[in-house]
Amino acid sequence: MTSSWITLYPQWYIGERQGLARHYPGFKVYEPELEKGKLILYGMLEVRPPGGTVGHPVLLEYPASTPFEKPVVLPLKALPAIDEQGNFKELLEPEFFDHRHQMPNGALCLFQRETRTIVGGDVVTGVQALSRAERWFLGLHTGNWPPDSAASELEAHFKYATDVLLSETFFRDDINGFGRFYMVPDLRRLQDSQLKDLCPMIVTALTEESLIVKMFDARADLSRIYPWIKSDLWDLSKLAEIDVKSDEQRPVENGYWWSLPKEPRPFRDGRGFLEVLTPVANGGDPWPLVSKALGGEMTIGDRHFFGLRYPGRDGGIAWLMVAMSRGKRSVVGTIADEKSKREAFERAPIYGLRVHSARPSDLRLRNTGVVAESISQKRVVMLGLGALGAEAAELLAKAGVGGFRMCDMDRLSTGNVARHVGGLNEFGAPKVRVVATRIHEINPYIKFDESDLIFGTAVHSLEDLAEFIRPADLVISTVADESVESVINQVAVIERKPVLYGRALRRASMGRVFLVRPGRDACKACLSAFASRGRSGEPAPRDWIDVPESEADVLVHECGRPVIPASAVDLAFVAGLIARVALDYLEDPQIERNHWLWSKRPEPLVDRRLTEPLETFIGRLDPDEACPACQEPDVRAVTLSEDARRDIILMTEASPKSETGGVLIGYVDSERRAHVIRATGPGPNAEQSAYRFSRDVDFVQRELERSAGELGERGVYLGEWHSHLVADPRPSTTDIDSLCGIAAEPNYLTRCPIMIISGLDTKSGNVHHVRAWSFPVGGRIYDIEIEDEPTE
Repeated sequence: MTSSWITLYPQWYIGERQGLARHYPGFKVYEPELEKGKLILYGMLEVRPPGGTVGHPVLLEYPASTPFEKPVVLPLKALPAIDEQGNFKELLEPEFFDHRHQMPNGALCLFQRETRTIVGGDVVTGVQALSRAERWFLGLHTGNWPPDSAASELEAHFKYATDVLLSETFFRDDINGFGRFYMVPDLRRLQDSQLKDLCPMIVTALTEESLIVKMFDARADLSRIYPWIKSDLWDLSKLAEIDVKSDEQRPVENGYWWSLPKEPRPFRDGRGFLEVLTPVANGGDPWPLVSKALGGEMTIGDRHFFGLRYPGRDGGIAWLMVAMSRGKRSVVGTIADEKSKREAFERAPIYGLRVHSARPSDLRLRNTGVVAESISQKRVVMLGLGALGAEAAELLAKAGVGGFRMCDMDRLSTGNVARHVGGLNEFGAPKVRVVATRIHEINPYIKFDESDLIFGTAVHSLEDLAEFIRPADLVISTVADESVESVINQVAVIERKPVLYGRALRRASMGRVFLVRPGRDACKACLSAFASRGRSGEPAPRDWIDVPESEADVLVHECGRPVIPASAVDLAFVAGLIARVALDYLEDPQIERNHWLWSKRPEPLVDRRLTEPLETFIGRLDPDEACPACQEPDVRAVTLSEDARRDIILMTEASPKSETGGVLIGYVDSERRAHVIRATGPGPNAEQSAYRFSRDVDFVQRELERSAGELGERGVYLGEWHSHLVADPRPSTTDIDSLCGIAAEPNYLTRCPIMIISGLDTKSGNVHHVRAWSFPVGGRIYDIEIEDEPTE
């Protein structure tokens, strides 16, 4: 491979030499480097501010990746002297001006990089670089600078020391003036340090010190990422009592901060730091402020930390954090006078601490314009946190979903790591804990607590499952267990909660995602019915694509559950599809499509529509009219006439020791609402006890015939009513057997009988609740509302 851009792009090289010779004839080529394939020139740039011409010696160097990397302009203290062999006699010394866009190595940052819109790359010539440098030097003399970037990027002008993390507490509007701040080292990342013993820091607290001392403790902001900072060891009141000693390991670093009226200029040493503090110093000299703040640290501390809080370019608050290195110093030393202390301070080098904001707005910044802000108010329930569920949860957290509830019964094994977001360092941890930790590492403000995490099965209790999913805007199930997901499906249909199911198929070479909005989309049971019909040769919906699995794909069974081999790369496609559809739904619940089938390779034998690699078929599946899980009952609500309600309550309260009841007579309107006009009594030959009721069949038959004669079509059999000797009644197994039998019995002439149960509080003797259910034939029980019939 050739070693120089000059031989790769000779025409560019020739054009550069010609352009420079024409526009900057005074610039000379450094010949020794040219022989090595490097182009370096030096010369004097002249600018003409008011008052006369000023020359600035500079070096122009073309990087190895020219022409796709911009030429570098380096201001020099003087033009280099050349010896007899043509080499520089001395090392070149950069000239620093402590202004924006001069980097820590002295080079000028003259161009904002454009990496996307220019075809073939963003190419800059040496003439353009020198011309832009002239404008920079002219701004140095006149104060009239070229337009600047929207972002400050002030830290880039400093030699890098380490990183610090600031939570939203430090950007509050009510913090102002001067005080201390405290930083806890993240010792896990000590290897990232470039200064001795200085590793990335977490700023946990600060004080504001004026006539009174205000304390701002920010540990709660970040304790979900760093739970150990909640320890009393880092309590602000105790930190303030710690003396700084250079010869002992410090449990915490502390520094001093000041508010500035405007963004400061870059600086490289203590002298420059004092200059930027001048606007807040009484009398214009900031040294007394700094000397008083540091106290004894001035002479014995091996390093100092400073923070500058100033108005940001975005209208908010910005921070510059720096470290001053003082070298190893003895605790016992000579007593220096104030002048000597100041001179030593001004000579001390300054390093930049790269500030990272953990404000919610900054964490969401890269989603601006592509993810709706309303996502931060959404809550998602994750059922199953294996390879698919864990990655989908991570993607949704990054997209800005504001809250989660999560459930999984497994622990992370070493074998899981090949395709899970958890690492080997989390072996044996519950997957729900692994994912929760990961989500809070992404955004500590995402809402969930211990009550939102279940380490166990989602279906150990139907009531608990219903309660768990009830607050969700969307439920996502990736448990990949037909039995478990059938239970989830039924509970979600009852609760009217949307569920997005995701599953990898055929060793993750395919993946199915489907959305179930009860009453609108085919449910999990509907899809099972479609699959059964297709496999038996019966017609199935056109958009249903069956993908039979093979038992031979099972790698091993763990606790009776099959483990299927699959690549994390392929699973990532399916997890990404799950997250994409989830995000689309959360942004717009009215999306039309509800079924997605992805395939890694062409699968024409599965379906002729899967003819291309990495193809996703998108379709729509409507509910199966015969589905026992999601079919809508013929009766969705019930209204009671004034007479019927009165009779039910009076008959219930008149039978305080035993159950009573009868039949319901009325009609069902076109909106599937049952109107109960009459409620009969039990009849003289009814069987009644505290736990059982059986009506007088002959009596209620005569009542039905009488009502039919009087009311016509508005006087038909609707169902049964009876009392329970409890205040808040629910159907017993006997009740369920009875009504399901009535629904299936053709003689009753109803496919959806209703049951009303009145609940008697035996202590007060009063009816507390009257509740109703419908029992569609072949389906499940529906809890339906009771309303009073409006009076005419």
